Amino acid sequence: MCLILLSYKQFDDFPLIVAANRDEYFERPSQVAHFWNDNPHILGGRDLKHSGSWIGISRNGRFAAVANFREPSKRIAGATSRGTLVSKYLMTDIKAEDYLKDLLDRLEQFDEFNLLVGDRDALYFLGSIEKQIRILDPGVYGISNGIFDSPWPKVIEGKDKLVKMMNISGQPDEASLFKLLADDTIPSDGELPDTGVGLEWERKLGSIFVKADPFGTRCSTLLSIDLSGQVKFSERNFDNIGNDLGTERYSFNLEWKCGAEGENRTRTSEETGF
Repeated sequence: MCLILLSYKQFDDFPLIVAANRDEYFERPSQVAHFWNDNPHILGGRDLKHSGSWIGISRNGRFAAVANFREPSKRIAGATSRGTLVSKYLMTDIKAEDYLKDLLDRLEQFDEFNLLVGDRDALYFLGSIEKQIRILDPGVYGISNGIFDSPWPKVIEGKDKLVKMMNISGQPDEASLFKLLADDTIPSDGELPDTGVGLEWERKLGSIFVKADPFGTRCSTLLSIDLSGQVKFSERNFDNIGNDLGTERYSFNLEWKCGAEGENRTRTSEETGF
């Protein structure tokens, strides 16, 4: 992802709300959101080059999303795909914090990244630049290609619009959130960050929705979890000039293994960590 707007335990009826854009080269092969054939409990898009993902959730409540950190001078030849940070977490039963602690010892394998991982107990952030694990307090956050909650125009605007929408409607309205993520307004030059890619590219990458063919916003993803543990997941895909290619929608109740028999059961609102 290149923009992840996140509400965590900020609104009573929806412990988790995510609205995110994936910006990527259009030539990179990938699959739209689906339950994976090799891991049918995992829902998300799939990178066909390295079998990673940019955002996903499992039926037992594991959530992960990754954004690249824009640091062109620090690219690593032969680096492991950052998308595998999402897919490998979702495939395991390792606690979120333990997964990140192990990852701290392997940061040199990856180009710089911002990673969110969570389970029914907590939600965490690890930025490879900061090399610090954060446990997120209730709040509204914006993660892009800079440091944690960087005050970039797209981050500030996205967070403000998300809060206003929730204050008005009290629920994550799909149409309103997709409209938010489709905003291609370019900030003024004075508002743009300087990340080492030059002013022309800072302009192209400065908007919430990016149109910079052969690179740009390939999909917008909405994810919400309510107090009953119901997950709603929508993904809208786009071509290289921003045309809408259709929307994938999924809804299911969170489950996880528990008890001596390891049986599956639906989580109650009191047990919903999100």
